[in-house]
Amino acid sequence: MMRPGSANHDYRDSNVLYLALLCSAVYFCSYLTRINYSAVLVEIITSEHYTKQAASAALTGMFISYGIFQPFSGFLGDHIKPEKVIMGGLLAAGLLNLLIAVCTSPVMMTVVWTANGVAQSMLWPPIVKIMAEKMITADYEKYLSWISVSAYISQILIYLAAPTVVHLSGWRMLFLLCGTFAILMALLWFFGFARFRRGNTRERIKNENSKEEQSLAPFPKEMLSVIALCFVAIVLQGMLRDGTTSWLPTFLQESFNLRSGKSILSGVLLPVFSIPVLLGARTFHARFIPNEMRCSVYGFSLITVCCFLLFLFSGTNPLFSAIFFALIIAFAHTVNFFLIGILPARFTKTGHVGTLAGVLNGATYIGSALSTYGVAVIADVKGWNTAILIWLGAAICGLILTLLVLRKWTWFLRHPL
Repeated sequence: MMRPGSANHDYRDSNVLYLALLCSAVYFCSYLTRINYSAVLVEIITSEHYTKQAASAALTGMFISYGIFQPFSGFLGDHIKPEKVIMGGLLAAGLLNLLIAVCTSPVMMTVVWTANGVAQSMLWPPIVKIMAEKMITADYEKYLSWISVSAYISQILIYLAAPTVVHLSGWRMLFLLCGTFAILMALLWFFGFARFRRGNTRERIKNENSKEEQSLAPFPKEMLSVIALCFVAIVLQGMLRDGTTSWLPTFLQESFNLRSGKSILSGVLLPVFSIPVLLGARTFHARFIPNEMRCSVYGFSLITVCCFLLFLFSGTNPLFSAIFFALIIAFAHTVNFFLIGILPARFTKTGHVGTLAGVLNGATYIGSALSTYGVAVIADVKGWNTAILIWLGAAICGLILTLLVLRKWTWFLRHPL
């Protein structure tokens, strides 16, 4: 016999699942139209005869604009319909991917890809805003990990497809394909979210904290210092995650004389490690230690160990080096999940979750910009071992910062809004 209310419960679950899949598709597209440049960076350097600094300037510009405009897009998502912000971001990202395919100089590529950073910044904060408001906590954490997995699947697809596309049609064709897909995804989002909105009411989709939603709680001033230190820790996480991701193919090519196609293909190894590590970390957080700051301490500790091992064994074997790179990136992604995904949702009742998600996610790409361009200069002048030491220092500093705020954050979790 069906339990009273079970039909409504099933309806709510299916509608939440639909929203999660829709947001995952958007983030899949976001990664597809963002990391494609990193995937073919080594080929651009080789085929166009650009220096590493000139070719990586576009990535640096994208990371800077992405980081700067994250808070603005979060603010927009808090004050207008976030689904409109997502729609605009998808369309702009698609058009800019099409445009970079016809660029003929590093300067033109830098301008276009910097603009792409603005477009990409319009996606993550509104996604967090929509999911945090329309899902209970358990569903939010579970489906947020789905979104992260969708990014890894996108990365696998890019790094598998890029060598073939480059071999058959050149690196420009990859951007044409990704741009077309983004425009189609924008249409899917428009009609898909309209369907979700028609089938949804706030009462059906979320009952948790319904009374508190009627009036917003003030942002706790005592947590501003914690957010500030977390901001710096996230900058360091961005240096580790995206700096290593961007330069792995080039590192392997220059250190072990691998062809560009094989170097690009090595990027497939990254999500193969990241997916089980992230899912395991989410389960660990949900079942054993529901404290994202403590989990971040563990993440930075593991990154530190891996950076040290990479420094010791970087010149011995390409497989060992790739594995250590993959582990560093996997653990950095878990820190990203906790500090940028879980942490902002703790402040949903303040009404500023989108802005906070934008500020913290923007910090990641400040680190990404510093590491991407800085590593290019350091690797050219001092060599890759010096670059690895920089990453090791970033990991140690991140560990120290998360340890400093752990006690205060633990107190906050015991006295939530």
